This record gives sequence, C-alpha cells and structure tokens, in this order.
Amino acid sequence: MRAAADAAQAKYKKPAQLLLCMLPDKLVDEYKEIKRVSDVELGIPSQVVAGTKLVTLEVQDRDASEYAHSVASRSSAFKAKIGYRVQRGGGPQYCANVAMKINNKLGGVN
Repeated sequence: MRAAADAAQAKYKKPAQLLLCMLPDKLVDEYKEIKRVSDVELGIPSQVVAGTKLVTLEVQDRDASEYAHSVASRSSAFKAKIGYRVQRGGGPQYCANVAMKINNKLGGVN
C-alpha cells in the first residue's frame, strides 16, 4: 500500500486523498490490516469493498474459463455450480452507500 501511495504521489505530484481497496471476499483479517496501515502508518483514509458485493459472475457452459471456475470455487460467496448464473452484491443501494462513505471521508457533506 505504501508503494502504491508513493507511486501515485510521484505521478500526480500530490498525496493520495483516499485508498480504495477491493478484496475478493469478506476477509476480516485483511480488512483490519488495510485499515491499520492506511490510518496509522500512512495517514490516508481508506474504503474497502468486497468484490462479491459488486460482481456478477455468469458462465454459459461447463467448459467455460478455468478462471471463472476457480473464482467461483474459492470464494465462499460464490457457492454455485459452473453453468449457472451467480448474482451477488448489494446492487445500487450498496454502491450508493460506498459512494456516501467516500464522499464523507473526502470532506463532503451527505
């Protein structure tokens, strides 16, 4: 995270205002570490989202990409058989909630 923040500062000539991190699933330990590093070590607000809240996985046939199968089988939120449509996430309400959190962290008024 420090390397990403430093790279952004070098490229844009100003410090990062927010770190946006997407995790593949709801991973509590990783979430805590991201928050600790961003707040304590970097002093940059962060927003963490679970990819499963945003993603729709659709596989049309059983011989579809191995990547899609590996994602579906490793993620607890995607407990489904290949060949079926998997739709997860909070949809527009979840995205609006995340947007309001980001706006607040950047000093905006909700």
